[in-house]
Amino acid sequence: MSKVSIIIPIYNVEQWIERCAHSLFGQTMEDLEYIFIDDCRVLESYPHRKHQVKLLHNEKNHGLAFTRACGIQAASGDYIIYSDSDDWVELDYCEKLYQKAVEEHADVVACSHFESFDGENEHAVVTKYHTDVPRQVIREIYKHSIPTFGWMHLVKRSLFVDNKILPFEGINSGEDLNVIFRILFFAKRLAHVETPLYHYVRRAGSISLSTDYGFMWDNYISKNVEGLERFVQEQGVAEEFGTTINYLKFIKKLYLLQGPAPQLRRWWNTWPECNNDIAKFSAIPTRTRKIYGLCSKSYVLLWLYFKVVRKIVG
Repeated sequence: MSKVSIIIPIYNVEQWIERCAHSLFGQTMEDLEYIFIDDCRVLESYPHRKHQVKLLHNEKNHGLAFTRACGIQAASGDYIIYSDSDDWVELDYCEKLYQKAVEEHADVVACSHFESFDGENEHAVVTKYHTDVPRQVIREIYKHSIPTFGWMHLVKRSLFVDNKILPFEGINSGEDLNVIFRILFFAKRLAHVETPLYHYVRRAGSISLSTDYGFMWDNYISKNVEGLERFVQEQGVAEEFGTTINYLKFIKKLYLLQGPAPQLRRWWNTWPECNNDIAKFSAIPTRTRKIYGLCSKSYVLLWLYFKVVRKIVG
């Protein structure tokens, strides 16, 4: 059994996978397991890593949720982490995260990261949770907004296995949210490495930057939050996490207002219950809360803001 399993989905990333694979195979930590889905030609350059690699092949592209679920089920390491195949990592990525997990007896270790757009203007994004109590992190997410990228979280594999945590089926954008939320719900201790270790590249044309917000809403965004709402209900903590779920509903339904044709009527009719908590969402800038708090009082005010006021003030 390896200390860390790294899951790397591969689909339509041929121009970037080589850099990603070199950064992973060049890790300073030796006791690793690599799970590539579907291919990895760079492996020939690292013969000492061959026995550590599992290659899983899907007959067709089933989507990211299915692919990551396959990786989780195939993993045998003490800890699991993702890596997107169009990004890359520092060579001590696994070592530093694993060492922190051992030192702090942590179930989950998060790290800071570098971020760029198409590889330009890279900058560090330092993440520091306000507490090392995992459930408190998600219970108070509306006060201290947190990133939920899978690749910035080293997770004890037993959390996935014991609690039957897999990505919600069919959600292929933003699926990290539903996984990390449930992981932090069941975890006992959270630790953090402030050093940026992961290079995240936002790419033009990726679904996360798509202007087809209607497609994303219908297929991924609403299902993600509704799945988490069912989860807290099943766990008997719906009241405890009521404001948290309303916050997630609010920030996710903002997608309906993006793009050249904001869906005002749909925004107005979707999850109106979350509007009652807007004033509590201190993770959102005060000005934004005031604007949407006012817009939520009347559809006329919402229409006036988007059709008149926002165009005037830019």
